[in-house]
Amino acid sequence: MTVSTDIQALLAQRYGHTASFTPPSWNSTLDLMVSHRSVRQWLPRDLDDATLRTVLAAAQSAPTSSNKQIVSVLAVRDTAAKQRLAAVGRQMSQHIIDAPVTLVWLIDFSLARFLAAEEETDTAAGSTPPPAEAVHGVTGRPATDLGALNYMDEPMMAAADIGIASQNAALAAASLGLGTVFLGSLRNDIDEVRDALGIPD
Repeated sequence: MTVSTDIQALLAQRYGHTASFTPPSWNSTLDLMVSHRSVRQWLPRDLDDATLRTVLAAAQSAPTSSNKQIVSVLAVRDTAAKQRLAAVGRQMSQHIIDAPVTLVWLIDFSLARFLAAEEETDTAAGSTPPPAEAVHGVTGRPATDLGALNYMDEPMMAAADIGIASQNAALAAASLGLGTVFLGSLRNDIDEVRDALGIPD
């Protein structure tokens, strides 16, 4: 990517007026970030798997809360599924249908539950579990207790992680010449989204 030759013009375009500062230095990453625009019209072409996986590798490289790995993403290419997602978003989301791929980000505690169940199985088979205080910092609870999932802090952390990962994906896509737009509209009907994409409870 080439670096903008007129940084002040780029900043003025961003703010709608001349910027009151001069950046001490500039690079292609800043160029990309300050030039961001939401895109809702797509060229009639597919997105190949290697490009999609590159974008997702950037997303997976984002920082997370305590490395809990409580985020999953679904890449939706199926036209019927995209039509159902667009219907959930109503008039604000018709561009989903024409997008080659729609990424749906999920708060996903299944890995934590799987690892806890695996630990319980190992314990039942005779292996010694770690002391509860090594896992929770307190005694009196089994190491596999996922009681923390009942607290608002866990989904809030996951939502923050989704924001960070999805922003990495958007920046990676832009660096490859692809347009993106964020959607909040899928929250309109979570049950329909779950049914349309076959997401388990």
